[in-house]
Amino acid sequence: GMKSLKGLEIHGGGDVEAFVRYALSLPISVLTIGFRRIEDVEQDLDIAVRFRPRGEAEMAALAETTRGWADADVLWWKRR
Repeated sequence: GMKSLKGLEIHGGGDVEAFVRYALSLPISVLTIGFRRIEDVEQDLDIAVRFRPRGEAEMAALAETTRGWADADVLWWKRR
């Protein structure tokens, strides 16, 4: 499983669809997509209905853009 929007929450926003599509393109069995408003549910449903897997170049570009987000300051469970 995976939380696709945690980085957006911590880093102040971004392209929700890009993150959800990235997560759905990975070999996962569960994706947790949180919502606070009915509009969030509608947006998530729209993304899921229109979903097409991302290509390798798109996956690599988003991973590179967010690489600095995966540190122990953000991912508290990685602190040792």
